[in-house]
Amino acid sequence: MSAARTTPRKDPALDSPEETVYPLANPPTSLLDLPDELILRIFERLAHTRFWPERSFIGYISLNRRVYCLCQHLLFYDVVLPDDEESREYVLAKLLVRQETLPLARFLDTTYDERTTTLEHAILASFTNITHLSLQTEAVSSVLRRAIRSLRHLHTLSYRFQGAYLAGNEIDLRKDAPLVRHLIVRLPETSDHRTIGDLVKGLGQLETLELELEQFAGGLDDRVPWSKLRSVVIRSEHMIDAGGEEFVQSLMRSVGRARVRGDDLDRFFLLRRVVLDFPVDCTDNDGSTFSHDDFLDTLRVLAATFVDTLELRGLPTTFLPQPLNLSMPSVRHLVLHDVVMHRPTRVTRLDRGDRLREESLKALYTLLGSFPALERLILSLNSFPACWPTTVTTKSECALKYPPVFALLHLLSETKIIDFRVRWPKEQKELRWTRILGDAEWDNERFTWEELPRAAMV
Repeated sequence: MSAARTTPRKDPALDSPEETVYPLANPPTSLLDLPDELILRIFERLAHTRFWPERSFIGYISLNRRVYCLCQHLLFYDVVLPDDEESREYVLAKLLVRQETLPLARFLDTTYDERTTTLEHAILASFTNITHLSLQTEAVSSVLRRAIRSLRHLHTLSYRFQGAYLAGNEIDLRKDAPLVRHLIVRLPETSDHRTIGDLVKGLGQLETLELELEQFAGGLDDRVPWSKLRSVVIRSEHMIDAGGEEFVQSLMRSVGRARVRGDDLDRFFLLRRVVLDFPVDCTDNDGSTFSHDDFLDTLRVLAATFVDTLELRGLPTTFLPQPLNLSMPSVRHLVLHDVVMHRPTRVTRLDRGDRLREESLKALYTLLGSFPALERLILSLNSFPACWPTTVTTKSECALKYPPVFALLHLLSETKIIDFRVRWPKEQKELRWTRILGDAEWDNERFTWEELPRAAMV
């Protein structure tokens, strides 16, 4: 019996693309082909990253009905209304058509001016579940005041007053927003009201007070309830004008009164977080700006309290004429913004560690001596120096390629610091070194902004 003949098959790889068509094993999957749970997870993931699409609310409403119903609580969680009047009215009209979207909002950012209609003020009351309100206005009308009072869940208020006259535009938290515990205020640059007490009444109910200053520090005086606040934040992009002495004296008098009464500062002086995020004048001045003396006096007063978290702009020892001769044993978390780190010159050998510390990181080393109980140190660098790694490195690689960082980690291992973080806001990256107390070995991790939840960046 002869063997059956077999016809050799033609290799498909030899065929030209025009002659051979390969069917796809799995056809493309549409978003709508996914189960509801997976669609919801995708949008939840986007909502916690910086890639959350900044689309208009009209675009959100025009989404596929199924996606809209599944994700509307995410789409309308944070509402930012347009600044111009025509666009704002159009968006509000569309939102009113979909009444079910209004109770979904938790954060609302809106702007009112002299052209804002009474209807727009009244619509504010329709966002019944708002917890965070960011309000920018030139005047507080009676309709707007009633709308704010109707927000029964409001606990964070950001108030940016831009009007020329204060009379009749004050906000009394006790009457207008009795549940507000966190207040953010941007003080206007006018001469008739220079303190927060002139703009907002009823500060005694607050737990957190954040002040955005333009060019003066007269915003804090004895009307600030220092002993009741848990967090005080002062921010300014510009050098602050006169008023530093009044601010320091106000804080000092509050601490002094608590001591005279015999109060236990740990129990009756609740301030735990202080942020001084503004440039300090390091030159000899005539008292017209917030100077290094005002800054040092502030730290001395805070040293008598139980502040747990301290945030500063830059390295204090770089703009102070002498090292900080004080100790703040209560501070466990220290954050330094806009820190400048330069690559040291002529660093070629590891045995020059002493000179390395003295030349490149002397300011930071000196500063750490004022915080003996520090557990977490965060440096936010304003530049990207070549002497700092941007990826995870081993101990030997760090010692060879990045001697300044290796020297710093060696120094930190001799302290109580167990969490060290370096951030580059411009590159949106963060490196973390963590260790167990008493262990000199550091674990290194790298994160990008989109990998971190929004709460982790606060």
